[in-house]
Amino acid sequence: MKLRETTYHVRDLDAAIQHYCGRLGGRLISRLPWGVAMIDIDGHGGKISLFDVNTYLQENPSFHGFPGPKVIIGVEDAAAFRRSLLKQGVRVGSLLGELGDICGFEAFDEDGNAIFYLEDPASTFDTQIESATL
Repeated sequence: MKLRETTYHVRDLDAAIQHYCGRLGGRLISRLPWGVAMIDIDGHGGKISLFDVNTYLQENPSFHGFPGPKVIIGVEDAAAFRRSLLKQGVRVGSLLGELGDICGFEAFDEDGNAIFYLEDPASTFDTQIESATL
């Protein structure tokens, strides 16, 4: 398992990029056509993804979106890790995406705080994913 990034929904992607890069000194790693930008915030692997709410939800109408800032942890096999958490009594959401492609799910602590676990075999944002301990 490896911490990948923290995500934020934004109403104006250009303004958010300007804030995180222009004001806070981050570096734009990539900007994807479906309304997502990845920022290297600290030069040491700390990343922030910015999701343009309007573009992202328009391109992905079945996606309900994140309720707020969210930590994303990369796992080698999202389905297997989800099953492992279920066996331990952890409350988890449905598996989203396609197995063998980008997919993931939310898991919740006792207070309802969510972490999103992501399997991304192509490592879209140039982040190495380490094996999850199941």
